[in-house]
Amino acid sequence: MADTSLRDPPPLVVTTQRPKLTAPRHLTGVGSCLLAGVYEAGRPDRLNAEEAQELQEQWSDFVSFAEERLLRTGRCHETEIYSAFRKSNAKYRDPATIPDRTLRDMIRQWFPASQRTSTGYYKNVSVIPRADPFQ
Repeated sequence: MADTSLRDPPPLVVTTQRPKLTAPRHLTGVGSCLLAGVYEAGRPDRLNAEEAQELQEQWSDFVSFAEERLLRTGRCHETEIYSAFRKSNAKYRDPATIPDRTLRDMIRQWFPASQRTSTGYYKNVSVIPRADPFQ
């Protein structure tokens, strides 16, 4: 007699109990709405054309400053970079025109290897001091 245990399918088990891990349909809809709200709240705002143009102009001004006055070695405090940038560009003298947070992001984009400590010091970035013409 041949072994038929490998050929016969296992018997079908039918139960009348409902699965225990199902959620009511109205709760899954509420959860989806809550997740959509969290997504909308966390999504960044889009820039209009005027704001994008202004940000691009700020970026080009910062890059020209950075190529002239920043070194990719050494250490310095973030306020040294901010004040040197604001002194070199008259239209950014007021901190309201370009916030410190924007300058911090620009430094990170200009030189990704720079490291900022929790106290505001940058590693691998330093400001080239200007020569005093009166000395």
